[in-house]
Amino acid sequence: MTRIGNGVFPTELDNEIGEHLRTRGEEVSEHYGEPQRCGWLDLPLIKYASMINGYTALFLTKLDVLDTMAEIKVATGYKKNGVELQNYPALGNKMHDIEVEYVLCPGWQGQSTSKCRTFDSLPENARRYVQFIEKSVGIPDRHGTYSNFIKHLKRIHPNEYELIASSDAAYLNEEENVVSDDRTIADLGNIKYKQNQFILSITKNLIIKCGLPLNIVEHTSFRDFLKDCHLKYEPVSSKKLKGAVIPLLKNNVLGIIHEALNNIDYLTLTVDGWFDRRCRSYLGVTCHFLDSKMMPQAYLMDFLRFRSPHNGESILRLTGDVLNRFNIKEKVFKIITDNASSMINAYKFGLFTDEEDDVFDYQTHPMSNTNSSLDDCDDDIQMDNFQMMDVRYADDVEDDESLPTFRLSCFLHSLQLCVRDGMQNASYTSKVLDKCRILSKLSHKSSKIADALDQLNKSITKTNVTRWNSDYMLIKSILSIGKNDLESIVTLMENSIKFSNNDIMILQEIIDILEPFYDISIKCQSEKIVTASLVVPAIVHLMVHLRDLKEHVVFGTKLVQQLQLSIEQRFAGIVNRIKQLNIEENDPFNDSVYFIAAVLDPSFKFFWLRDLKLPANAENRLKQDVIQLILDEMNKDLKLSSTKLFDKNISSITKPRKRKIFSYDDVYGGYSNDPMVVNPVAELEAYLNDPIRFSFSEYWCRSQLIQLKKLVVHIGCVQASSAPIERVFSCAGLILSSRRTRLNETLFKDLVFLKANQALL
Repeated sequence: MTRIGNGVFPTELDNEIGEHLRTRGEEVSEHYGEPQRCGWLDLPLIKYASMINGYTALFLTKLDVLDTMAEIKVATGYKKNGVELQNYPALGNKMHDIEVEYVLCPGWQGQSTSKCRTFDSLPENARRYVQFIEKSVGIPDRHGTYSNFIKHLKRIHPNEYELIASSDAAYLNEEENVVSDDRTIADLGNIKYKQNQFILSITKNLIIKCGLPLNIVEHTSFRDFLKDCHLKYEPVSSKKLKGAVIPLLKNNVLGIIHEALNNIDYLTLTVDGWFDRRCRSYLGVTCHFLDSKMMPQAYLMDFLRFRSPHNGESILRLTGDVLNRFNIKEKVFKIITDNASSMINAYKFGLFTDEEDDVFDYQTHPMSNTNSSLDDCDDDIQMDNFQMMDVRYADDVEDDESLPTFRLSCFLHSLQLCVRDGMQNASYTSKVLDKCRILSKLSHKSSKIADALDQLNKSITKTNVTRWNSDYMLIKSILSIGKNDLESIVTLMENSIKFSNNDIMILQEIIDILEPFYDISIKCQSEKIVTASLVVPAIVHLMVHLRDLKEHVVFGTKLVQQLQLSIEQRFAGIVNRIKQLNIEENDPFNDSVYFIAAVLDPSFKFFWLRDLKLPANAENRLKQDVIQLILDEMNKDLKLSSTKLFDKNISSITKPRKRKIFSYDDVYGGYSNDPMVVNPVAELEAYLNDPIRFSFSEYWCRSQLIQLKKLVVHIGCVQASSAPIERVFSCAGLILSSRRTRLNETLFKDLVFLKANQALL
């Protein structure tokens, strides 16, 4: 029991036990904020209070405070000068120098009562404790409050009584608000647990996830709202959120990221720079990897200040600092950036300028000429149909000047440059686009045009000079209006422009030509799927799309030609490998990782080759070259000699037996007990001939192809673009709005970090 003030308290515990009861029971005065005095239960005092007030029931609260006690004392009587007192003294001055008589009750240490909602659910000793109190006082515990104040509320203020009763009932039914027994005294501190939970919820859900300003917690209307939701809510200041809560959340998230990165072997980074509204520059670094379930995971590792000079050396230094803090420098497989010169120079020699040959050992040698004479393209991939090239291992590579760079270019940025090339070099396209942009600008300035569009339930999108997608969406929005309505709208302009029939046809052809570019750009920005495997199928699709469309366009021939030329130049590494031409060291996208990723994605494998409609010999040579790239990468991990690998009779590999439908447990049973299971050739053949086409993560999570799966782990973490870090910058722009430009730099970086990693909160 507790008491406030300096009155007599015979059973008071002014020791460690009393402090424990006070802390565990959160006994702090609501009005004065002072700790309350705590002691053992005083039965004579309860009997005296019952006699005065006419109690008919007791309400036992905070029984869980005693959950940690092995033994519990209960006061049953008083003695003064050795004489037992028959009645409770009416005057407080008679209570001095009295001796309290106690009964020792067994506790229920280790058995939590915090979630018990019925008497029968209590531990046995807890039930005996309650029954002892009922018997001693002569009043049963009815599990409900009963006092003069409650009676007064119920009789005079029924509405307020119902509000309190319903609020208490709702609180008791919410498990998240129940104080758990596993919390220690240190966890509670000097602040109430429920208040802490409220503050954390406000910070996580409103400040971080919804992006509301911190000073909203000090707004009168917000505080009134929270009081309506929680009667005992205590206001919190924005200063406390800045100085205590947000740093605490950041440390928790950093701990989760550290733990996750300690358990992986490979990851990929995306890096980019950004300027805020105050022209302060920042560098963002995100990491990407596949977890144990082969699901893509992405974290923002750091969002740090990037001061001048903004050159490659500074970028490399800052990136190294971030990686050293997380101790993952040796785990980085690739870094994805845009095509800025500073980014290219930063990672031109990788992260290890003295260990490049050991870490980044890749081949982009020209396609080998083979003597294979294959007339037909079989549905199943048979390894004995291919002529195997000599395998080169990491230890055997000497002075290979054709090694690709450690940095990979952003696929979407290069794709955007292709579209820009085509739009700029097709003169008729530029003229029609200028008309569209003029109309778009006026539609957001002229009330007449805005009203006309509103009546049609249409809108015209704004343009963005840095995003070609905005031009695509602008054209679609104008075409959706219809020619007749469009003519009525342009007549409202002071300097009217006219869209002729040819203009409308040109706009429609532009949409037909650019639609696959738009769809690919959206798909490659996905957060939930592996994106590196999309690059090669996307380029193949665009090549085939432009090839087939070229004969059917009237005005768009020049645009199609420019797009074809730009793709061949900006994706020369991919295009030349498809055409089986020599691949130069400086060819963009010359890294073999894109082809390996495409084939190792169960959704693609070699299916994308069908669109090219290559001759059978050419198609099989291309398959052989890509298969060799995969085998080379697998053997780097195995460290096998070429003799040991290929001396086996590959032709002895039998075709996989038929499997029952929906039977997955023994998918690779034919290889599981075979000594050749460690042979990359056997595993790759099993994979390529497997007809099951699950999603990437589902397939490889189930897969038993151990060596091939190891390759998938580090190939699958590669990102097709730098879209992940661009999303971080979008969040940063929303946080540092035009009304929050004075936001503290440290607080701003913390908010961006938590917003980007909000899934970890």
